[in-house]
Amino acid sequence: VRHAYNIPSPPPPLLLLAGEMTVAEVAARLGITADAVYQWIQRGQLDARRGPGGRLCVPFGSGAQEACRQRVLHSVHMKARTQTSTAGGVV
Repeated sequence: VRHAYNIPSPPPPLLLLAGEMTVAEVAARLGITADAVYQWIQRGQLDARRGPGGRLCVPFGSGAQEACRQRVLHSVHMKARTQTSTAGGVV
């Protein structure tokens, strides 16, 4: 069916090495947007490699995590997102 309708095969699954995270996982861990993480990678402020299918894999050990947390803390443009709850809810 794929051949008959020229449907491309799905990309291979992303294989993360030990200590690596996806861009979305890094953003969630820091409470920021994925766009900010992509920008850091583009500017050379955060290392990343291309995995299968072109997806980015970010080595995110304790040193990289602390450097990113400090970057968020000292940024005048971004603030970590905080959880909100409804009245009577538990955070």
